[in-house]
Amino acid sequence: MNEVVRVWIGNPHNEGRFNGTAFFIDTHTLVTAKHVITNREGEVYDNIFLGNTPDGGIIPIDEVQLCQRDLAVLTVKKDFQIEVASFTKEIKEGEDVEIIGFYDANSSQKTYENRVSGYQSLEHTYELQNHLTNGLSGSPLFLNGKICGVAKAINIQKNITYLIPIDELCIQSEKFFKDKEAPKKKLTLEQWASIAGIVGTIIAILSLIIPSSSVPKPKPTESTHEVREKKQVYILKGTVQDQESHLLAEVDVWEGREGTMTQTDKSGQYFFKAIKGTNSETVEVKFSKRGYHDRTQQQTFGEKNDVQLQQKVD
Repeated sequence: MNEVVRVWIGNPHNEGRFNGTAFFIDTHTLVTAKHVITNREGEVYDNIFLGNTPDGGIIPIDEVQLCQRDLAVLTVKKDFQIEVASFTKEIKEGEDVEIIGFYDANSSQKTYENRVSGYQSLEHTYELQNHLTNGLSGSPLFLNGKICGVAKAINIQKNITYLIPIDELCIQSEKFFKDKEAPKKKLTLEQWASIAGIVGTIIAILSLIIPSSSVPKPKPTESTHEVREKKQVYILKGTVQDQESHLLAEVDVWEGREGTMTQTDKSGQYFFKAIKGTNSETVEVKFSKRGYHDRTQQQTFGEKNDVQLQQKVD
């Protein structure tokens, strides 16, 4: 997704430091977390650059607008060709969201599945079930394909990542929630009559030049059961435990087909909602957790895949 970019403090080609993620909301305007582009005193860093821009280059930030919340609006002088984003305010506890961003200076862009696990009404802030790395601060969160918020700094003690709703931006963000589709024009009765006349004439001409015997007979249709069997797809899911059969939570689980990541829940279970495959289709999956040896194995769609991790011995 080329609308999501890296944020650097200093030129990345001259000892610049990767400091977080940002994303375009129009051709020259971006959003990130405020702490990504400010120091501990709250002062904006000099020489802020964007990397991995839609044209594959690097560009300096022209202007910065800080919000009261942990949000900042960035502008650049160049207009980029981007896919226009859509936004939503409809966030609820228990809903699944996706985060797209960069967790370090070198790895490719990643997509993470997460879940809204709580809400702080006084701050109008949502909690996410799984924690994330610092580099993902400022990343967009998507709900049903629409941007719903921005990833905030991690609470290290509670191991929680926060979601600041997109409507907390310090610009007139209401315009982002308006229907961007152009109003559909209604045809007049005269226009409908003209169209009907043209269609009728075409049908009459075709009936004269095409013999009825030349019309191909429809092919026999497949049974409902056969069609259902062809279209049936499955999600990728499973359970992770240690060598003593204890279920393991917060295991990073990467699938190799789309490059997405999720984590196991408290019961050691994981699933990828965003990717699907046919019955018995396999994909390579990697499992990683601090204190345990990484493991990679083939997983099968439509089955419950059980994985065992070996604990490291000091």
